[in-house]
Amino acid sequence: MVLRLCIRAGPSMDCLEEIACNNDASPVILNSDHLTARLCVRIASYHGATPGEETSPYFPHSSDLYSIQLQCRFKQKMTADDIVFGNSFDQKLRLPYGSSVAVKFAQWFDPGLKMDLFSDRPWAFSPLFETMNRMSLDEDAVVDQFPAVNRQDDPNQHIISSPGASDMLALPDWPSPLGEPIQEHFPAKLLPSIDSSIAVQRRKVMNNANHRASLDISPDQVWNMDFCNAFIDFDKFQIKLPGFGVDVLKYWDGQPLHYVAKSKDNGMTFFVVEFTVRDMMDTEVERMRSGQRSGQAEETVD
Repeated sequence: MVLRLCIRAGPSMDCLEEIACNNDASPVILNSDHLTARLCVRIASYHGATPGEETSPYFPHSSDLYSIQLQCRFKQKMTADDIVFGNSFDQKLRLPYGSSVAVKFAQWFDPGLKMDLFSDRPWAFSPLFETMNRMSLDEDAVVDQFPAVNRQDDPNQHIISSPGASDMLALPDWPSPLGEPIQEHFPAKLLPSIDSSIAVQRRKVMNNANHRASLDISPDQVWNMDFCNAFIDFDKFQIKLPGFGVDVLKYWDGQPLHYVAKSKDNGMTFFVVEFTVRDMMDTEVERMRSGQRSGQAEETVD
């Protein structure tokens, strides 16, 4: 077997498409009844099955191994307590010995994390506004002056839209065309008790449900967010935690890894990023078979 990473994304589980990795200059556009967004998925050393650059200028300044960056406007009024982000699985996981150590570390690293990895449908979710490594809000944004997201002069844009979705909301320019990491900026008027430029303070405050419930989210806000860490090496299919490391392929049962942003009551899905593994030998065999069938069909017509 020749295994390679495959990346898909979309506004929901049933609306996923393959996307290019490390595509800083032209992020994919997502649209549904709940969100309009630009999304860029980065991997520090990428040799996957789906298209993409081998790396991004984002990484030389960071120890992180991957990044999921979003620029978005939510289409419904909510509070920060209504939105969660994390992983979900459709089937029971094959977990290695020592997994409980990894669980304890994850909950220490992210105090808002709640999970059940041992159930028949495992899951692990945190409040989105607590778990994101970096977040920013442009408090001076004038939304009616933003350019249209769907640019007719950009032939490379990739739009993934839910069937029948409402119109796309306008967004300002993408903040990271050269892989620039976003800078933490949480306006003081939203959380007056913290330093607006220190992510750890925002994460600590957002771990409190009352504080999350007091933060209103509205369609006129433009949020930038980045989820990243140095614990998952997608190129080598390894998890690396202090005192715990695992070769994922030894336990992989074919299930994809989904990162999902959704409402806490499960009524809305905002975006999904899927990582899975593709056997390139099977893909090549199928390509050859398809070519043979095509050739046979042409001979029949002749």
